Amino acid sequence: MDSLFDSLPEKTQLLIDEAFDQSITSAHNSGQKARNRGSPTPSVSNNGADGGGGFILDEDVEMGSGGFVIENEDETTRHSPAEQIPVRLIPSALQLLDLPPDDEEILSVFKNAASGWTSSSISAFAGAEANEKYVSRDDWRSVCAVLLDTRDNVDGTSDEDPAMKSDEYTEEVSIDEFDSDEEYTDTKKASVRRGKRPQRDRSAPSTTNKATKRQRETCLDAYALFFPDVPSAELHKQMIKVSDLQRAFKLLGERIKADEMVEMLEMFSSNPNKTMDFDDFTRMMMTAKLA
Repeated sequence: MDSLFDSLPEKTQLLIDEAFDQSITSAHNSGQKARNRGSPTPSVSNNGADGGGGFILDEDVEMGSGGFVIENEDETTRHSPAEQIPVRLIPSALQLLDLPPDDEEILSVFKNAASGWTSSSISAFAGAEANEKYVSRDDWRSVCAVLLDTRDNVDGTSDEDPAMKSDEYTEEVSIDEFDSDEEYTDTKKASVRRGKRPQRDRSAPSTTNKATKRQRETCLDAYALFFPDVPSAELHKQMIKVSDLQRAFKLLGERIKADEMVEMLEMFSSNPNKTMDFDDFTRMMMTAKLA
């Protein structure tokens, strides 16, 4: 089944594997931190001054003193790439490839491929949940190869980095990316000079995620639902207020308190009046993995 994967450009193959590994590493690190927080801190004897000999239980001990050092579990496994990924991490991995993370048809393919693999039958990483399903690396490669090959044939960009489209939107811009004055953002064109970082509201949540053309289109479609009577060309000028949230929740049959709505806006708003513009909305959608 890997024949299509093998026929992809090496760059695309690397991206598929990196998305697989990065999702697992992030989940492993989060699980390890949670496990460390829950572990009791070992007591230290008053006689435990620096010196040779004895048993050393500290994970951060420098080599040089005598005695036995208990090896950290992470040290023995960090260089061994995982060959299975939990199904629950598939959406995050798909998003790294700019593939829809919530497409039921795609997710069902991975769920079917996960049959037979469980955390009880393989060596699970830190943070793994009991009896959760796993997808093998080969199945991940095969499915992603089909998805990326199909998309690239439509876009006519088979050798292009899926995460670096021409209409890319970047939350935070590196100062080295600009060799001359460039205009940025859809509604307000801000001149960015080399050596200067674009001004950004410090109260806005920081993120390094990037929204591609497809993701921005998805976000714009969702944004339009808040303003059904506004023409598409005017959507970027609109701001989501509490009243807009109230109307949306009412249509969905949900009861949300006003203070909870204000809290939602404050979490992602970069505006002094706590309203949410399209860029804020895009950041929220990506954080929630809805785009």
